[in-house]
Amino acid sequence: MSSYAPSASGASAPTIMRTASSTLVLPVLKENFTLLSCNKNTTIGMEGCAEHRIIALDTRINTLRRDVFHILNHQAGRDFIVAEDDWFTYRQAMCTSESDVNAGGSLEPVDFAQCLVRLDAQHVSELTTMKSSYESGG
Repeated sequence: MSSYAPSASGASAPTIMRTASSTLVLPVLKENFTLLSCNKNTTIGMEGCAEHRIIALDTRINTLRRDVFHILNHQAGRDFIVAEDDWFTYRQAMCTSESDVNAGGSLEPVDFAQCLVRLDAQHVSELTTMKSSYESGG
């Protein structure tokens, strides 16, 4: 694995937390990068375009997580939080692996960011399906 950290890799790791009253707290995706300008003609700009999509998709994921979580009972909610935490770990590891093909090059952060966009979009689809299924009782 590369020691270089692409700009888009700076997401905060969600953690499973409980308050003093044992209320479960859902992890929230929050990226820690400085948003670059979008320009499809430069590598920095391509990374910026992906970052804008990542922010939008993360916002959608956070909304869907809240929607799904509020439907679940306590144990199912706990399991959902664990699953979401594991998904985040997978997301970071997979995108690191995919971007390693261009380790040290100018495309490494672009590859990483584009991977995040792809996995976030897939996760939005998964959470949307999960929410619809729970709401329809199925």
